[in-house]
Amino acid sequence: MHRRLTALLLVLWLATGVRGAGLLAPTDTTLPALRVTDHLVTVTIDDQIGLTTVRQVFHNDTNRRLEATYVFPLPENADLTDFQMSFNGKMVQGEVLPAAEARQIYERIVRQTKDPGLIEFIGHRLLQMRVFPIEPNSDVTIQVKYQQICRPISGMSGYHYPLRTARTSGRAFGTVRFDVTLKTGAPLKTIWSPSHAVEVVRDGEHAARIAYEAKSASLEDDFLLLYDTDTSDLGLSTVAYRPDPTKPGHFVVTLTPKQLWPDDKAQPQDVVFVIDTSGSMAGEKLDQAKAALRWCIERLSDEDRFSVVRFSTGFDLLFNQLTTATRDHRKAAHEFVDRFSAAGGTNISDSLKAALGLHRDDDASRPFVVVFLTDGQGNRGPDEILRMVRETAGGMKNLRMFPFGVGTDVNTTLLDQLASAHTGRPVYVLPGENLEIVVGDFFSIISRPVLTNLALSMPGLSGVTERFPVALGDLYHGQQLIVAGQFAEAKPGPVKLTAQRAGTTVEFSWPSVSFAHTPEATYVPSIWAGRKIAYLVDEIRTVGEKPELLDELLALSAEYGIQTPYSSWLVTPEGRGGSIDRNIERLGRAGGGGGSRQLRTREALTADELRDASRGLSRGLSRGLS
Repeated sequence: MHRRLTALLLVLWLATGVRGAGLLAPTDTTLPALRVTDHLVTVTIDDQIGLTTVRQVFHNDTNRRLEATYVFPLPENADLTDFQMSFNGKMVQGEVLPAAEARQIYERIVRQTKDPGLIEFIGHRLLQMRVFPIEPNSDVTIQVKYQQICRPISGMSGYHYPLRTARTSGRAFGTVRFDVTLKTGAPLKTIWSPSHAVEVVRDGEHAARIAYEAKSASLEDDFLLLYDTDTSDLGLSTVAYRPDPTKPGHFVVTLTPKQLWPDDKAQPQDVVFVIDTSGSMAGEKLDQAKAALRWCIERLSDEDRFSVVRFSTGFDLLFNQLTTATRDHRKAAHEFVDRFSAAGGTNISDSLKAALGLHRDDDASRPFVVVFLTDGQGNRGPDEILRMVRETAGGMKNLRMFPFGVGTDVNTTLLDQLASAHTGRPVYVLPGENLEIVVGDFFSIISRPVLTNLALSMPGLSGVTERFPVALGDLYHGQQLIVAGQFAEAKPGPVKLTAQRAGTTVEFSWPSVSFAHTPEATYVPSIWAGRKIAYLVDEIRTVGEKPELLDELLALSAEYGIQTPYSSWLVTPEGRGGSIDRNIERLGRAGGGGGSRQLRTREALTADELRDASRGLSRGLSRGLS
């Protein structure tokens, strides 16, 4: 108990002085740095030129008027173009002056107790600004603008933002947000962030919007955005990291389809929507589910075939067989949805069996997609339902299941295993989230498969092992596929991708792909480790806590510093790292801020804890890396 209380008090103490890029430290060294409430970054990138605007809000928690120093690490090749800060809630334009002159002006104004903002370069890449006065229990807003050239990183154009300041770490108390507008002269191909779980919204072939936003987000990792251009139908990018030639290296391969994919090359699908209308769905949940279903139906193409299964205690089918998504059939579907009302129990087993019974064997190249939405546990146990699905699906190699769990009472074991066994992934909608938006956004992606049944081979590359994901599945319009793995040698070799498109087998090949070491790509091993940890968590969730799986997961977690459902960061006052202690008391779910950190393992989690934690890990990794 004493150890647990000490760890918690350390976490809380360090949280009062969390710091990220833009450190605002009082000149009174007995006080901690001011806490960050909001850290907002807006970026416009036009080909290789990036203009960054940083707006930070700090809070003075003391009852004293403070003088403080603001430090900002300016990226290499960046030029300061603007500086602003707030005085009594008003934004005031700052000046960039020679250091000696600025210091004289600052000292004179401070003596007169007026409000200056001084900015000066310290060393090679650091800006320093003295701020006075910061009133008691008040906010101070600092805004900085600078311009930089996006230099190549790992063979791609790269934008780097120094979110983490040297020797500091922690979390923001409010919002951390990145809003990036990207424009290029040549068609954009790959866009991804190896550091943050960003959302990418394409606007044609030459522009995109990249966004990241989180509450109480970590300030420990710099923000990195990579992008490249390519005119081919399918682009391939590789990044490798192997600092020690005597040890295996790590690689990331990114496959990105052309954005303006011709409509006649789109892959038609068979789609069955299975919707829970039990009594627990009454009210706003059912209204949002119906609106989302209407939107999804309108998203279907004329070549798609579909039906709808509504279930509660019993179930009803819109069409008794898959039917083409013509205007008249979509109209009939809307009328069917309008009649939905919430009542009765949750008959998951029979409704899924009815949905799978609609499968047709006449065209196995068409993906058979089941979109399954429920907020309940079901009228039978998960093992019985999974066995029924397995027996009914039989040899359906084209089955894709995308379960949506609504609320906090869903059977996550069932939904996770339905998805993992049938080339899909689960999506969970928490209370307060808009179900219509979540389902609509997700279906807008999976409604347009570009290539299906992907198979990637690397026959000429030596010693490629431990590739994740193990099953590649499908590639959708506006998305990209990332494969991480290990390799033994860096010599060039061919890479080939085989897939299905519109009922035809297609092949893409790259005759000479190299895994040459890129010194800047230090993030690559962690991406591979994160993918493998997610795979191991899924295995544990499916087959149980086998010692060999737990040992491998904990070893990866310790080596690569990745938190898992079975490990946590512990802040230690002595400033020393430590080995994994299997017998430590479980730390619970409290996270730790900066300072010296030590990885400790948890006791065996309950089934509910493992499902919740592993679901979050897998969801975060899939958002950030796919």
